[in-house]
Formats: sequence, structure tokens, C-alpha cells
Amino acid sequence: MSEAPLWATALLPMTLAVAALGAASFDAVLSFAAARPRPRSPLEAAAAAGAPGREVLRLLVQQRRRTTAADVPLTRLGVVLLPVAAVLAAAVIPLGFRSVSDLADGIVWFNAMEALAWAAVWLAGWGPNSTLALIGGYRFLAQGLAYELPHMLAITTAALGAESLRVGEIVDTQAGLWFVVWMP
Repeated sequence: MSEAPLWATALLPMTLAVAALGAASFDAVLSFAAARPRPRSPLEAAAAAGAPGREVLRLLVQQRRRTTAADVPLTRLGVVLLPVAAVLAAAVIPLGFRSVSDLADGIVWFNAMEALAWAAVWLAGWGPNSTLALIGGYRFLAQGLAYELPHMLAITTAALGAESLRVGEIVDTQAGLWFVVWMP
């Protein structure tokens, strides 16, 4: 089986969009004809053909106010999961000279628990069927992408400098000179 040329990659989505619009227009003309059996002018037929495009544009700009229904288990899961993720992330952070758990892959663990906290806040925002909670959940995700991803990359950079994923070894490696000095 040979590969399609590169231009077909760009042409396929456009072809599918045109086919979908054509099918929706044909459906609109048929439903318009069924609703109004009297003879129509060409202008009315053209207006019926453009109806799917107008409906798509209307739906795209319409702001959804609520989720379909409140999801109580999802809300409870998010509310419980957030402090659990915070505690599990703090388990590998050294406080003084000790940490609760010095895992061999502590950096990966910490980053995973941060991502779990993102999911927990989003779940807590999505579940209650409230506009403000939903917006808050999505805003937290947007801020998480803006702030936490660079934070995760900085932590990973420290792990690369120490050549270890163990948080204790990263701390010990910086005993003489902090990484921020020689790899800002």
C-alpha cells in the first residue's frame, strides 16, 4: 500500500467539511420542502440551503450556561482527590533533612500528583452544574498550563542536573552550589 501525496493531507479535512455541509444543506432543503408544500421561489430555496451554515455559526457563538446535569459523584471525587493529591505530592518534598518518602522516581511522582491536582480541581468545577464553578475549573486548567508546565520543566531540569529522579539526591547535589547559579 503506497502513501498518499502530502497535498492529500491538507485536502482531506476540507473535502470532509464540504461533504458535511452539502449533506446538511440537502437535509435542510428536504425538511423545508416537507414543512412548506407550496411552490417556492428560487430565493426561498437558496435561503433553505444556507440554513445549516447559519445554524452552525449560531451554535458556535452561543454560550452554554450549564452542564447537562449535576454529577454528584464527580464533584465529591474532585473535592476528595485534591487534598489527597497535595498530601501525596508533599510526601516526596524534603522538609529539613528528611522527606516522608524518598522514592526512586520522586520527581515523576511529584509531577504526576500535580497533574492529578489539576484534574481534581477540574472535576470539582465540572460536577456541580454551576456556571461559575465550571468557568473556575477551566480557568484553573488554563492557569495550570501557563504556570505549572514551566514549573514541571524546571523541576525536570534540576533532575537532569543531578542525574537522578530521587528528590533527596537532587537536594544533596546542590549542597555546594545551587543549580540556579550554574544553569539558570
